[in-house]
Amino acid sequence: MSNGARQVFSVCTLAAAGYLGLIAAAPPTPTLPKVLAEIKQLNEASTLALVSWASYPNPAPPDMILSALDQAEVDTLNLPPPDRAAILAWLSGGKRTALYARGLDDADIGPCIVLIESKRCSANASRAPAASALAGAGQTGPAAVPGVGSATVTNMLFPKFESASPADSESGIRITGGFAAIRIGSGGEEIHCISYVNAASKAIAAVTFTYRVLSATSGVLAAGSDIASLTLAPGGLITAPADWAAYQGAADAGAPSSCWTHPGLVSAAQARAVAAVAISVTAVTYDDGSHWPP
Repeated sequence: MSNGARQVFSVCTLAAAGYLGLIAAAPPTPTLPKVLAEIKQLNEASTLALVSWASYPNPAPPDMILSALDQAEVDTLNLPPPDRAAILAWLSGGKRTALYARGLDDADIGPCIVLIESKRCSANASRAPAASALAGAGQTGPAAVPGVGSATVTNMLFPKFESASPADSESGIRITGGFAAIRIGSGGEEIHCISYVNAASKAIAAVTFTYRVLSATSGVLAAGSDIASLTLAPGGLITAPADWAAYQGAADAGAPSSCWTHPGLVSAAQARAVAAVAISVTAVTYDDGSHWPP
């Protein structure tokens, strides 16, 4: 390099996010703290949507910038490669290691954001506590089946079902219950069912739910989204199976209401570390053609 200057780069394999990037040891660019500040200002639904977006192998920019979420995605992608890789690794894996490698410390990053970071994050007080009360890793092997008393089933995991949507969500959708299961013997198939009510003043045509499979120790193992297309009048309630027994009974009669399955979502090794599945409402289309977020 010119004038004998040297830059040292550490090559980090960011397995949790599927990235292989160069995380520079030099100080971060001024735009990195700016993007972090943008992300910390996002509401709960937008934060979960950003986590889901970052989990894709090649996150794409939005077609238009219409919200704070869109702006955060664009600004993340516009960062220099080392900064961009660090942000995406943090969003996808829930660890601050890559941000530390860019020269930031906990004072720069700020309090833990539970919707993004591992339960073990201990940097000051955490924000968004809805998903913070994770129980220990769920049972595997022969396990007590929720709703069946002493009955057992093999190769199943029943993680805690977490609703990450506040009851007064501006979306008008209030999650009232649900359950989650992982079938280890079928290549990590994840199953979850969601009960919810339309607390809005107008009918709903579609709801997008974001789900995150959480480890008690290492943050987000997998994430994605499901879309429920329906017509749901104000006050209308969707009641899904609340446990494995109800799900099996509904499955015998056809596709259970408001349930989704995701084959191969986690490996057998990851499945044994799952503590919870967190569900949040991230988008709503109303019957009159309007949307949330607007």
